[in-house]
Amino acid sequence: MMNRIVVSAISAAFLAFSSPANASSADAWAAFEAKVTKACLVASGLRNSLASTIVGFDDRAGVVAMLISDKTRGSSRSELCIYDKRAGRAFVSDAEMWSAPPQHSVQNIRPQDEVPTMIKTKRGDRRFHFANGCTVVIGRTKAIVLFADGPCNRYHEDIAQLYAEDQ
Repeated sequence: MMNRIVVSAISAAFLAFSSPANASSADAWAAFEAKVTKACLVASGLRNSLASTIVGFDDRAGVVAMLISDKTRGSSRSELCIYDKRAGRAFVSDAEMWSAPPQHSVQNIRPQDEVPTMIKTKRGDRRFHFANGCTVVIGRTKAIVLFADGPCNRYHEDIAQLYAEDQ
């Protein structure tokens, strides 16, 4: 009787901790990007600031980065912001004379010209995020679309496949 209880408890624990990971939704990525941007803008202390797009790293690093630039006329002041995903905190350091293109909005560029943000998953798949909230996941060994989430069009998948082939 005691052995059955122990086996049942171990089986229940195994099932609880071995469930498949859920992919993040486009809304969750948009909320994360907004949170990082806000934290970096506040940490920079720049009043008239502009944030670059987020630079993602391997999930094992636990951080993302962005460049915050001063938009004041004649200013070349920039701050490099590293956002710790685990702690939920932004850290900035002077990045004088660095520059990066500003975050682009869907209205300012042609959709087919967009360069998506790529993040490698723990499994090695490549996750491409687009400004409109579309997320396309490409397999780790071949440039095959595993799935697309959010308001994706065929050209989003094509762009992700092109960038995946360069990896």
